[in-house]
Amino acid sequence: MTLMKHELELLLDDYDKCDNLSIKEKILIDINLLNEALTILQQDEQNQLFLMNIKKSQTK
Repeated sequence: MTLMKHELELLLDDYDKCDNLSIKEKILIDINLLNEALTILQQDEQNQLFLMNIKKSQTK
């Protein structure tokens, strides 16, 4: 996930520096897609932690 966050930072930097509106739109699409992927991964990690805590509490 760290690599994806780094890529997101690079895309944001590219977006800020870009003067071509057509390219800027494409970069924004990539930013949104990567942001969605990161959100899904974070939700998956939270769900896994939640399930692990439930399993731990059931075994006590």
